Amino acid sequence: MLTDHLTGKAYPCDVTNAQAQKDLTNQIVKEFNGRLDIFVANAGIPWTQGPMLEGELSHYHKVMAVDVDGVWYGAIAAGEIFRRQGEKKTGLDGKPLENYTYGSFVATASMSGHIQNFPQLQVAYNAAKASVLHMCKSI
Repeated sequence: MLTDHLTGKAYPCDVTNAQAQKDLTNQIVKEFNGRLDIFVANAGIPWTQGPMLEGELSHYHKVMAVDVDGVWYGAIAAGEIFRRQGEKKTGLDGKPLENYTYGSFVATASMSGHIQNFPQLQVAYNAAKASVLHMCKSI
């Protein structure tokens, strides 16, 4: 079966740390086959503090750091590898890449990036997910 050849592994990462994302992405590429074909940015946390005026500013910053900055940093980490692979046509090991034309970047957002979601009180989350949608349309 095709699935007999698939492998997967989970890696913890502080997505709010650009260098941590870059280092981990490079580590994963080295661990597998020296190339990156797809990157999925899937981190996200909700707004949990009710009305905007009652929430803590630090919680707003955390939502935006994970939900927006985390995707941005992932796009940079993956994009640098995709660009190198496209220009040099080699993996990290220097071997020629077979069947490579470009990499795919996938970011998960939410229906909350498209609609207001009333009466849920989550303006920071909605704004973050709308940012992800627009980021991906612009990459």
